[in-house]
Amino acid sequence: MRALLPVVVACSLLGGCASAGSVPDPTTTPVSSPARTVMPTAGAQPTGTPRVSRGYAVFVHHLCRSLAAADAAAIRSLLPYYQYNSGVRFGTFGGGEGETGDPAIISSWLAGGRVRCRSYTRDIAGHGTLLAGGWNVSGGWALLDLDTFGGVWKVNDFTFGRFHVLFHAMRTFHSVLRYHD
Repeated sequence: MRALLPVVVACSLLGGCASAGSVPDPTTTPVSSPARTVMPTAGAQPTGTPRVSRGYAVFVHHLCRSLAAADAAAIRSLLPYYQYNSGVRFGTFGGGEGETGDPAIISSWLAGGRVRCRSYTRDIAGHGTLLAGGWNVSGGWALLDLDTFGGVWKVNDFTFGRFHVLFHAMRTFHSVLRYHD
């Protein structure tokens, strides 16, 4: 029995080291599955090692171009259509659940502003976020929640507020990439 004890301890230690060393650190290892190995094309170039899918990069680029052009119709076309609900979800950071309004309100948010994309997160399991400034809304910044609906990227909702609050909220959940147009 005494001779067996060192063998059991050695196996436990070696087994623990092997399993701990084989698990990658999710904060430093880029995703490398077949669906997420393509680097984005012009417009949505990340500055770090995280990778985004090509479809997501194209969507972010299209959305940012539409925002910069103040093309409310293009942005409305990127909203999800819920059963019996074609409204836009929005709110102020820390202001509760938010509300649903007529998509025409997007035109007033863009009027007199100069909206530009600043940062975005990589896409993880059909979800991402985009931070844009220059809105004609309290705080001047919006964090757009991006999700897939039936495999198609859509703008799920808009959260308005100040840059540092929204950037911190964005950074809490994902690594943040700088948007380059």
